[in-house]
Amino acid sequence: MISDAELLRLNKEGFIPGPNEDENIFLKRIELSKKMIHDPKSFFENQNQKKPFDFDNRILKPRWNWTRAQLLSLFDIAPSDLAIFYSDQKLHFFQAAATWIVDVTNSNIKIPVLQFRKKLRHKPYLFIYTLDEILAHEAVHSIRVAFDEPKTEEIFSYMTATNVFRKVFGPIIRKDTEVLIFFLLMGLYFCFQILWLFSSFAFFSYFAFLFAISTLVLLTLGLVRLFWVRRKFKKTFKRLFKLLKCKKKARAVLFRLTDEEIFKFAKMKKEAIKDYFDEFKDKSLRLKLIYLGYFK
Repeated sequence: MISDAELLRLNKEGFIPGPNEDENIFLKRIELSKKMIHDPKSFFENQNQKKPFDFDNRILKPRWNWTRAQLLSLFDIAPSDLAIFYSDQKLHFFQAAATWIVDVTNSNIKIPVLQFRKKLRHKPYLFIYTLDEILAHEAVHSIRVAFDEPKTEEIFSYMTATNVFRKVFGPIIRKDTEVLIFFLLMGLYFCFQILWLFSSFAFFSYFAFLFAISTLVLLTLGLVRLFWVRRKFKKTFKRLFKLLKCKKKARAVLFRLTDEEIFKFAKMKKEAIKDYFDEFKDKSLRLKLIYLGYFK
């Protein structure tokens, strides 16, 4: 049985139990994660799985010291090991990096592998995104690999951003498909607009207008969704801050919650939130960790 001290140590290293993980699965995930980090090629051979990309250029620890400091400041996590590599394979044209989730054979365990464009080794991507910022963003996905919380996942990732605009509006996108749909609608709008300008057929202008409206509707729906989630997110943070009297502890607890808990706590009084952890700390390894680390 894992001791309280060991659980807290693993928490600090970035190994957080998922909502559906018991102690055995949690410890097995840590073991497999370390095997992956030590020798990724052998790991995939043992799993009889194809590598998602090449592992020839590992990003060494000194290069991600800023990331560790950022995560420690925001979420009380200083990861000691991450599987992170430079590679351009299979990245979409708009992607500077990606977090690959490997499903371990015959288990419910997921292992993260982080991929970054090679040009990030020397200069920012698109003159904006530095390796430090992108690495911190993807590290959040890596640490929360045992969570499946799509509504708030990107909010946590963009909290590491150094630019205020990206920090606020970055989470509007939840999936790569949403980006592709946006570019498709924009592309169709420009195509029909150009056809109308060169041919003067009103038929093309109607389609250009249709795709322009569709793009604006998609963007508006994304902003409304983001505003609604941020409102719940902020309310829960305020309640945790009132309860714990410390912003860093409040963020750390928030980072370890599920979407359902975040939305539920937004409606609860601080005393009820404390009672929630008192009641369920012995029924969930994740809630036990939160209780030991930030409430006890």
